[in-house]
Parts: sequence; C-alpha cells; structure tokens
Amino acid sequence: MDNWIWLPRARFPAHQQCAYSALTGDDRSGYAVAEFFRTYNFGVSVRRAELRFSGDTEFRLDINGKTVATGPANVGGDFLFNDRPRTKHYAFEMTIEPGTDSLQFFARVKLCPVAINEYSRGQGGFMLSARVLLADGREMEIGTDETWLCRRNAAYTAPYRYDQSQPCSEMFAAQKIADIWQCETAPIPVRSEAVILPEGEARISLQPGQAQVAEVEFDRIYGGFVGMDVCAQGDVHVKLSCIETDVSVAEYDLHFCGEDSFRALQLVSAGKYRMGIGCSAAAEIRPYLIATCYPAPDCAETRTSDAALNQVLDVCRHTLQYCRQMIHLDSPKHSEPLACTGDYYIESLMTAMSFGDMRLAEFDIIRTAEMLRVHDGRMFHTTYSLIWAMMLHDVYMITGNRKLLEDCEDALRLLLK
Repeated sequence: MDNWIWLPRARFPAHQQCAYSALTGDDRSGYAVAEFFRTYNFGVSVRRAELRFSGDTEFRLDINGKTVATGPANVGGDFLFNDRPRTKHYAFEMTIEPGTDSLQFFARVKLCPVAINEYSRGQGGFMLSARVLLADGREMEIGTDETWLCRRNAAYTAPYRYDQSQPCSEMFAAQKIADIWQCETAPIPVRSEAVILPEGEARISLQPGQAQVAEVEFDRIYGGFVGMDVCAQGDVHVKLSCIETDVSVAEYDLHFCGEDSFRALQLVSAGKYRMGIGCSAAAEIRPYLIATCYPAPDCAETRTSDAALNQVLDVCRHTLQYCRQMIHLDSPKHSEPLACTGDYYIESLMTAMSFGDMRLAEFDIIRTAEMLRVHDGRMFHTTYSLIWAMMLHDVYMITGNRKLLEDCEDALRLLLK
C-alpha cells in the first residue's frame, strides 16, 4: 500500500487543497511548494533500490543530491469534465544502483494546477516506497511516513514568481494522509533532462546600483525549466521573458538576496531569454535552461540529396522530441491536455520514424480510452475524436501489441456508438 504524506494540516491549514484542474478557473489561493527530506544510513553499500513514487500536483525527486525524476505521469485530460477529479493517478517505478551506504531523499512538490494539462486530486501529497538490496544480501523496505521531515518553501510565492527573501518554514514531521490517489503504474520511463547553456555560456556581471537589459540565446528552441545561478552581495531583481522567436511565452518575476540556484517549476518553451536586471550590490548571474523530454536514446537520421529538406527533417525531429514529455504535447508553450487527438496521432507516426519507442503513444491511447470510458464516449472535439480510432489502429500495426486493442475495445465501442 502506498503511504502518502503532506504538510501537517494544523500548521499549514491554507495549503492543503486546490482545484482539480487549471481549466476550472484562475484561483491559485491554494498554491504552495512543499519540500520533503529523509536520509537512510545502512552501514553497507546499497547495491540496488527499486523505487515507486508519485506526487500531487507536480514534483521533482532528488536522490543523493541528483535529480532523478520529475512527475507525475500526466492523466491526460480534456477540456471537459474538469469540475471533478480524474479517475486515474499514476506512479513511476524505476531502479537505481547508487553504490553508496546511504540514500538521501529530497522532494519538492507543487500544489495547484497551473498549466492546462496539469490535474490534481484536490489534495497535496507525496509518496515514495523502495525495496533496497544491500551489498551484504539483506533486503529492506522503506518509504514515506511520519519520520520524513517537511517544510513549506515560501520563496515560490506564486506561479512564475520567486522571492528568495521569503524564508522557508521550520522543519516539521510530515503528516501521513489518506491515499485518495490509488496509483496505477505508468508504463513509461521518467523524463530525461540536460542543462543547456546559452551561446557563449553567458555570465552577466553587474556593479552596485546598475540596471541592465540582457538577452541570451540558445542554439535552438527547447522545452524545459528556467534555471539560474546567482551570486550577489545584496538584492537582485530579474524580470525574465522566455522567447521562442520574437514573442514572450512566459514571464518570470524573480528576487534574489544572496547566493542561490533557482529552478523553475513550470515547463516552458524558449529559444532565448530577455532579462531586465537591477541590483543593489555587485552581482553575477548565470542563466540556463534545464531541457527536459521523454528519453530519446535512439534517433533515426534521414538524409536526402536536398540540404534544405534535410534541415526540415532535423527541425521536425527536434521539435517532436520536446513535444514528447509525460504526454505528447501540442507544444511545451501551450501544453494542451489529450483533447486534440489529431496532434498526437501525427506525433505517434513521426515517433515511429524518428525514435522507435512507441510506449508514450500507447499510453496516450490508453489515457484517451479512459476519458471515453468514463464520459460515455464523448470528448471535447466530438467527431474529431474518431481520429483516436485511426491512431489505435496504426499504433497497433506498428507495435503488434494485441493487448492494446483488447484494453481499448470497450472505449472504442462507446466512441463509435
């Protein structure tokens, strides 16, 4: 059984619940960022740890100081029926081989849907369990409970706003809460990520009282999280715009008051940053992007005798790579739910020719089937949903996964009816 924890209600009564979807309105009153900590010392080397974890609404998991996962796997969702919780929630499973005699866990969890493809069960929570195999042959079961410590990180004051001067709360024992999620295991791996530096590895230096407008460019447009290292003797204010080509797609308001490493919580699309910076004392800023996507270890390169066509193929594959997150997205900028099936059908066929791993496309089909199943075969796009039948057929023809057909038969009959 999954053990879920959250900030203790008696100390944080205003940061317990939130809307089921960002599509139900603009109320962000429940927005909060919680952090959870636990270190296990085993005395002998950990040969292997088999992990299972999830969170509500969004989370990042670090083990021994390294980010290993972001999540959870999205439920998919539609533009309809967002005044109730979705019927499914997913957990990731993964295995690590740390080779250390301790496991240090850190999780940062955002409560409150912000992007339109984010869904909540309406309650903040985090869950982790692990089966640990030690070098001396012993096995242990560990997981989230009241021995984990937690705090609210108040620096994340609102979506797209960060104020380092707002202190974290004291540490408290986490509160065990009821498992309202009943997670199924997501049949996909966790996302991969990599730090992308601007061209020239830009570092911006400022003198006391100086104001500056700076623009840094990446070699391409990526999907990911805004990152920034700041070294300052006093206050630094940054207004950061994420630019795809010439239009801002996200705006950040950031305040630093010393050394800090900032990592944003919302997926964005960016080819460059435009920053307005002011400081009260000397400061140095190192901006970067933490690019994230569904893992793509295998990549097909198609080459023709036409150089311009080769460039088109390359750009299409790159774009597809960063539209493949925990669901297929129409774009990291818009981050649509699984409502517009035509986008994901095209992406599934492109995936077959570009990366070969069809598990994400299969999972999109399964999640769309669940929406059809619980909503009497209806989705936002009415007859456009018939494209799902084409997607189901073609992905089956590519993979030969008969179970996919069998699992979706009832949803297909509802849709056709």
